[in-house]
Amino acid sequence: MPLTIPEAAREPLVQELENFAASMPDPRARDLYRRLLEAVATGEVDETLDEPLGRFLEVALQTGRIRQRHGPHEEKALRALYHQTQRGRQILEAIQQANEALRALQGHTLRELTFTPHNPGAYRLTLGTDQVRLTLEINAQGVWVENLVVG
Repeated sequence: MPLTIPEAAREPLVQELENFAASMPDPRARDLYRRLLEAVATGEVDETLDEPLGRFLEVALQTGRIRQRHGPHEEKALRALYHQTQRGRQILEAIQQANEALRALQGHTLRELTFTPHNPGAYRLTLGTDQVRLTLEINAQGVWVENLVVG
């Protein structure tokens, strides 16, 4: 099923993709992003271009480029679009799982709360009570349940 590009997201996305595609030194990558640009301009991106769209939006939003060049309204529209891509949906799912795991701590007295470095740019948050120990990994790709022990 194709992904519909909302009007508020279309113009800034077209502008950014034009610049990005033109800057690509690899002809295959340039062709891929030009095809993505054409699809965005028509207002629909099919599933074969979902992954490059998600990658592009992830970088454009992380760097703050969208907000700087186009404003907060467009950034919000592109963030919503990102969450409709496969990558964005995976991150929302992981956050939902982390929130469900955190609910296991409700009503318990927190006895441990520690951050530890894991890999560069990745950290672990451990929360413990007398009955539950939860470890979350936090990195640039999102928040993930690393471990949950009950009992």
